[in-house]
Amino acid sequence: MTLPANWSGRVRRPNEWMPLTASAQCPYLTGWVSVELRWKPAADQKEATTLTTTCPTTTVSFNPAP
Repeated sequence: MTLPANWSGRVRRPNEWMPLTASAQCPYLTGWVSVELRWKPAADQKEATTLTTTCPTTTVSFNPAP
């Protein structure tokens, strides 16, 4: 398997990396937080702070994992 040249080998959290394009930041954040909420009881404080400061009017929707 070959990976893109920019593949870092790990997933970076939103407080560590954000898309450079402003229009991509809120979709990235809401996607990240919705996955966190689906599989955990809550997003961590750094994720919540990044979401609320970057996208203050955004609502995150998710379906809890079974």
